Amino acid sequence: MPAGAGCRLAVVLALVCGLGLAPGLVEAQGRRMPGYDIQLEERARFAQRSWLPWVTDVEVWHEKRILGPARHGDPSLVRLRDMEWRIHWNDLRDGGITSAFSVDGGTVFRSEADLRLKHGGRGAPDAVVSHPWVVRLPVGWRMYYQGDQRWPPRAGEAPILRIFSAWSRQGRHYFGEGVRIDLGRATGLARAAHPCVRQLADGTWRMWFSATRLGRGGKPGPSGILGASSEDGLTWRLDRELTIEVAEDPLVFERGGRWVMLARFGLDNVLLLSSPDGVTFSPQAWVEFYDARGLRLSGFTPADVLDAGDGRVRILGVGRNSRGLGLFERHRPIGTHDRNFR
Repeated sequence: MPAGAGCRLAVVLALVCGLGLAPGLVEAQGRRMPGYDIQLEERARFAQRSWLPWVTDVEVWHEKRILGPARHGDPSLVRLRDMEWRIHWNDLRDGGITSAFSVDGGTVFRSEADLRLKHGGRGAPDAVVSHPWVVRLPVGWRMYYQGDQRWPPRAGEAPILRIFSAWSRQGRHYFGEGVRIDLGRATGLARAAHPCVRQLADGTWRMWFSATRLGRGGKPGPSGILGASSEDGLTWRLDRELTIEVAEDPLVFERGGRWVMLARFGLDNVLLLSSPDGVTFSPQAWVEFYDARGLRLSGFTPADVLDAGDGRVRILGVGRNSRGLGLFERHRPIGTHDRNFR
């Protein structure tokens, strides 16, 4: 990151806290506020890109097909064997996290019966469960997930978010293991959410997740992405500094010997970053996602990657105006030859 970037990001924090945004630009929980104006939103979106002036490349991804209903947001995809895949996703209507199964390499997914993990319910620290991320273990599977203590969640009420884990031998029924990340006031952060977990070449684990800065009086401020490391996947050591400010909902994967991160940035941008070690990331490009109708998807959240082994990376995700959970492709394969991955 160029010199002076820290100062610019400090300005960003002030802007996001409401010291420079035109009325009607702020949205809450995907709901457009009074005074909303699409032209104002577009101007704000491009103005936010000027906060990282050295990032000038723009990537465009197009929707190839729909994998499921839009309500199945924030999916986690695992390869079982050969052409068999299982996708885990939010299913608040049915009471927790459910899954679907594919035998054709991820083209068609069929819903599986029963819940993989159900809401903890009233009084539980994970009263409402969502945002699963599943990893394979030598014996069984581990699911990391976001838990909200509120029951039921109410509009306008601040969420109480932590990251939990659960274990399953067969990958069908998961049993809770407890809290993995609980941000205390001493960190100046709160609301640990939306985990993404990868195992490194040395066998240790790396997690990236959303966190919220605490302002004066403990009031929540803008989000950022924080990293953590673990020897066993259960006890985590937080990084001292945020990976990136004013960003959230990280998706991280390895490609061409480097770590690639896609994250929501500001009000309505998606930012691509690259890292040699999974710790220090450098912004590389802005990313825009379009549906099959050619419409840009606002509020898009990149959720997971489908790598079918043919040299192409496919991104799963959903936006505010999505017709369903989409699978998106870039025009050419991501790899070390791409100048965005230098």
